[in-house]
Amino acid sequence: MNVEAKSAQALLPAPIKDNAVTAENENKEDVNQTTVKEKTKRIYGWMLAAGLFLVLLIVVILITQSKPRSPETVSLINSEGNTVSCPPRGDDACVSDAEGKGFIKLSNAVAGITVDWKAKPLRVIEVRGTAAEAGVRNGDILVELDGSTIVEPLSIFMLMGSKQPGDELKVKVMRDGRPLNFVYNVMPR
Repeated sequence: MNVEAKSAQALLPAPIKDNAVTAENENKEDVNQTTVKEKTKRIYGWMLAAGLFLVLLIVVILITQSKPRSPETVSLINSEGNTVSCPPRGDDACVSDAEGKGFIKLSNAVAGITVDWKAKPLRVIEVRGTAAEAGVRNGDILVELDGSTIVEPLSIFMLMGSKQPGDELKVKVMRDGRPLNFVYNVMPR
């Protein structure tokens, strides 16, 4: 080889070296693409997991809101109008003790009337809900509930103890010396 050919050959990189550099660059590109793909897969995986978690959370919230809730406490009342509250579960001794002292459990239903506990005969002093819609008024004298004569406030609670919201209640009152009868559904407490 002449000098000119050697110097021209020296200027050109060796074919093997060119292939090695090209392969190295291609490997770097493959590694970069693989890394990007792996990162993308991880991101999509986290997004999917977060979405599933949110769906699960919403389902749990909806289920817990749809379950009927038990009352927070068991309330009892006595003939003087005194009340006692007992824990909702696990403390039957509290309820038994109160019942032994003359207290009775309050129902989940209410008649929609409040009477003056000291008045004899019992005078209605507040009317609300279905009782008001049926026509019961403040000042009415309470005579009967479901055919039972009412002479003391505790007998109202005893009778209401067997009622559930929506049950029918027959109420007899005296207004201006005339007996009036009303029938309506009791309301939830």
